[in-house]
Amino acid sequence: MVRLSQLVLLVTDACPWGCSYCYLDCQVHGSYMSRDVALAAIEMFDPAPEGMVIQLSGGEPMLARELVWEIAERASARAGVRVAIQSSGYSLGMKELVRLKELGVGIGISLDGMPSMNDRARARGAGDVALRALALASKAGVVVSVTSVLTRTTLPGVVELVAMCGGMQSVGVLNLDLLRPVGRARVQMLPEANELRLAMTRVAEAVEFINSRRWPPLGVRELMRLRRASPGPYCAPAAGKGLCVSPDGRLYPCPSLVGLGEFELGSVEQPHLERLEELAEQWRWPRECEECELLSACRGGCPVRRMVVAGDISRHCTLECALYKGLARRAR
Repeated sequence: MVRLSQLVLLVTDACPWGCSYCYLDCQVHGSYMSRDVALAAIEMFDPAPEGMVIQLSGGEPMLARELVWEIAERASARAGVRVAIQSSGYSLGMKELVRLKELGVGIGISLDGMPSMNDRARARGAGDVALRALALASKAGVVVSVTSVLTRTTLPGVVELVAMCGGMQSVGVLNLDLLRPVGRARVQMLPEANELRLAMTRVAEAVEFINSRRWPPLGVRELMRLRRASPGPYCAPAAGKGLCVSPDGRLYPCPSLVGLGEFELGSVEQPHLERLEELAEQWRWPRECEECELLSACRGGCPVRRMVVAGDISRHCTLECALYKGLARRAR
């Protein structure tokens, strides 16, 4: 049996927002993963020695809440397995947040800035929905993570977002996710390298200021990678230990590659996983990165960004370099 450290279940590709850069090109009326596919998927893989995270995503996963509850109950009972969910905050009321907490599910909220900034990138009203979920999380005593997609549109508001998250005790970690130009996203939506580098230096300065006045400190995933640098592949798929299941049960190494036939690895019913190791070797960091002092933090960057932005899996992504170099100017 294949051992995984990450299994992403796209429980639906339906979503109420229609974000301009959606990697899955989600629609309001989408498809839903069947109970049979979901339960088969969580039982067919064993955890890697470091454990396995089952990530419930979409689309908006809370549109499939009954399936979410059943997956969480079953999966969390398995030794070495943790469950997490990534949501826009849609349909995340107090009742839902408390239940997720009781089930031990890690909660991530997508928010790209203050409501006006967020809504320019996502959809009108999405920012208020996310903020409402964060406010309810504070009342429920639930600590969540926030994931922000960095684009040409959202980058100018990233320091303000950091300040806002720093003022919310419900936010434990902020993830700065540089856009991957797949699905509806386009390369033209990416920020300029110089602007990204400068913005990241300001982010590091803001986090330093906030954490001198806050406990527990606000974590920023990319800064944590710099400070806890360790060698290894960029992500679970790049290590040959990650899979994503589409709503119809097809298997892919990464959510960003769903729908691309050349990366399909069969289905839950008929998996073809012999290519996992081959892809992991191809997705190793570029040779040109081997002498870089930041390699142990960025780990060569996201393989999908290298394919799409650099245009060659064997080349580094200059924008991802700019992100880490900007943070490192202040963080080290």
